[in-house]
This record gives sequence, C-alpha cells and structure tokens, in this order.
Amino acid sequence: LDKGQYRFWRDMCRRSKNLFNSTLWQTNQHFEFCGEFLTYPSAYHVMKDTPQYQALGTDPAQQTMKVVERCFRSFFGLLKKKQSGNYNKPVKKPNFLPKEGYFLCIFPQRNCTKQFSVVVPKDLQSKYKFKKFVYPLPPNVIGHKVKEVRILPKGRAEHFEIEFVYEVEQEHPKRDKKRTLSIDPGVSNFATCLDSK
Repeated sequence: LDKGQYRFWRDMCRRSKNLFNSTLWQTNQHFEFCGEFLTYPSAYHVMKDTPQYQALGTDPAQQTMKVVERCFRSFFGLLKKKQSGNYNKPVKKPNFLPKEGYFLCIFPQRNCTKQFSVVVPKDLQSKYKFKKFVYPLPPNVIGHKVKEVRILPKGRAEHFEIEFVYEVEQEHPKRDKKRTLSIDPGVSNFATCLDSK
C-alpha cells in the first residue's frame, strides 16, 4: 500500500469500529430496557441514518452490524447452556472495542473475477486523492466464486491483511468399499493396524 491507501484503510477500520460499538450499545440498551434481543433487521432500522453507518458505506456497514448480531447470538447460546447446567464458566455480554481501536471491514462480493475494488467514500476521496481502491486477486483465487473480502487491521492497524472467502467444489474421492482398515490404539505401541488385503 502507498501512504494514501494505508491511511484510507486505517480510516475505514476505525469507522467500522465506531459502528460496531454504536450497534453494540443500541443492542445492549434494547436488551436492558426491553429484555429482548435486537436482531440485525431491527438494528438496521435504528442505525441506518446514524453518522456511524453513513460514514462506512452500505455493504461494509451491514456486515459490521451482522458481526454484532453473531456476538450476541453466541452470548445468548452460552447463557442458555449455563442455565441448563451444561456450561460452568462466567458468561459476559460482548465487549466494546477500545476507543482508539480498529475493526475489520467486510465487503460482500457479487462479480469479483480478477480484482477486488472498493469505491472510496466521498468525504475520503478529497482527503486521499483517489476514488477507487483496486487490488488484484491472488492466482489461487482466480476462477473461484469470491463470496466476500475481509480487510483485517493487525498490530493496531500498523499493517493489514486481506482475506478472500471463496467457494470450492468439494472433492469426492473414490473409495474401494471392498477394502477395510482396522486401527487399535495401543499402550506400548501407538496403534496396531490391520488391512483387509
């Protein structure tokens, strides 16, 4: 990344963190006062006109809010296990991210074939002097259906990692159903194996 791109991603990851914390606060408030879980569709209607949502852009903003929902679903799942006696560790609500922290940006992809591109939000275009960020797909990803691209801030956003999530057809190896292998884990030996052939 050049300096402008680097600063752009720091800004985007900070905005993602701001939206994460704002959505988490709304979800906490709803839970405290109404006693129910604020799902993503309901949270979206609360957050869509806020400066935090508007600053990030629709696709990454929605994905950040969905992460908050997954965090709360995990919290409620553990709470349910604890109440039924199947979990004995303390259960805490999801934590807010540090004020000066950063959070990943997730971009769902529809037609990503040779490159990943992001239109820079208008308020950042004049600041960084470019309108679009473009990154080529790695050779091992080309030809696969890319589902989403994640930008992960590492080491307090001193550098970034890019992850490509893509579909791969599952291979079904041919099996010889006439052959079997029996494995008996041992005490003195690691295992005793017997092949039917």
